[in-house]
Amino acid sequence: MEDKTSRSEFIKTITNPLGFYILSLLIVESTLSIILVASDLLPSDKAIGMYLVVGMFFIVSILVFLLVWFKPKNLTFDKKAHLDSDKSKAIYNSVNQTVKETYMGYKESAVKDVENLNSRIKNDHCLYSVTDNENFQDVLVVVDVQNDFFPNGSLPVPEAESLIQPLNEAIKYAKEAGFLIIFTQDWHPINHSSFEDNEGDWKPHCIKETNGAALHPDLFQPYNAQYVRFGVEPELDGYSPYENPLMDQLINNIQIRRVYITGIALEYCVYATCKQTRERNKETIAIDTLIRAASPKKASETWKKFDKINVIRQAAISKS
Repeated sequence: MEDKTSRSEFIKTITNPLGFYILSLLIVESTLSIILVASDLLPSDKAIGMYLVVGMFFIVSILVFLLVWFKPKNLTFDKKAHLDSDKSKAIYNSVNQTVKETYMGYKESAVKDVENLNSRIKNDHCLYSVTDNENFQDVLVVVDVQNDFFPNGSLPVPEAESLIQPLNEAIKYAKEAGFLIIFTQDWHPINHSSFEDNEGDWKPHCIKETNGAALHPDLFQPYNAQYVRFGVEPELDGYSPYENPLMDQLINNIQIRRVYITGIALEYCVYATCKQTRERNKETIAIDTLIRAASPKKASETWKKFDKINVIRQAAISKS
């Protein structure tokens, strides 16, 4: 019994990488000692050959030790490692699915908070009841009159402050005249592709759920207005409210005849809104006195683009 135990312990010792290495060194050292003694009895050329043999043996011993010590685990089937690998894949798939669901949920939430036509929306200081739009013939769209486009905002637009009073009067007129009134809002995630931090052209602006994304506090907002948030997807430009399906639901209605467009900024979201409204075969009217340009000196050139897409330009709302 003791012999078997001793033999087992000996085998464990020599098969252990460190034990194997020590054993190899002992063998090499013993061999080298014998060769050194014998070299005095051998011709010099044979002694050199023996030294080379010993050197090669020593190198091979080191290589064997390294192979044993750093033995690749994938050379043998490790059932536990295999199970762990499957578990890791399952966890990865689960996390990946959760990320996708969260992302889709976020996009849907940006639509749902304005899309349910029977809900009530709490926005800052007022409650807005969303009404059925099937009887509307005229629409007033107020594009992106948000805090970040005013003084002290991240992207102030020249003369934006002067827009509020005349725009409020137009909104009140439209309300009394039975217009459908739509307020649009840039509603960007922090990682939006248009931002400078993400190699885009713009400073971060209108980040969702921030004060910069809120509509100007002095802007008149009727209780039955509609709200369309867009730019919620990081990879899309975020210039057109038609990125949100709700905008189509509201505008692409057989009863709608005319769409009046106002807001900020002429070259970007206002132009994109006008262009895509015309693409839906609606009479599109840009109220130039109620629009502000990011670059006023270049505004005349921008208005030529409106002419090319047959957008009517006039100074005030006129209901026939």
